[in-house]
Amino acid sequence: MHPASLRILGLAPALKGHCAEVGKRHNVEVGFKAGDLGHLDPDIAVCFFRIAQESLRNGVMHGEATRFDVSLARFGEHIEMTVTDNGRGFDLEAARQNGGGLGLVSMEERAHVVGGGVQIVTGVGQGTTVRVRGPVEPPKLTSLPA
Repeated sequence: MHPASLRILGLAPALKGHCAEVGKRHNVEVGFKAGDLGHLDPDIAVCFFRIAQESLRNGVMHGEATRFDVSLARFGEHIEMTVTDNGRGFDLEAARQNGGGLGLVSMEERAHVVGGGVQIVTGVGQGTTVRVRGPVEPPKLTSLPA
């Protein structure tokens, strides 16, 4: 399930509201900025919203971040989102190798399903940046020949 505000208002206003809620609930600073996104496919909007939620949750719960910056922008037929925090950061390769990082895998799979990708930049003591890029419309599925 996703918030009604996402369906009614669109990605930018829904995410702005979520950022404000995270800031209040966890007593952290969350900056938010978004350009004009135009029309986005609902599946793309849900994908980006969920990835932002997971990024913020990870930063609060695991990274002990006190400051986040979230940005959304459209570049032609693509949308880009960046979520940066000042938390503890982590060893990305170690997290993958140790079987941890289920949230990271989930973010990558969500983006892949809609034709996008995720880049995670982090290191112990360096905070974390999650960058997501994807199309404003999901790829069209082609049927296989019979």
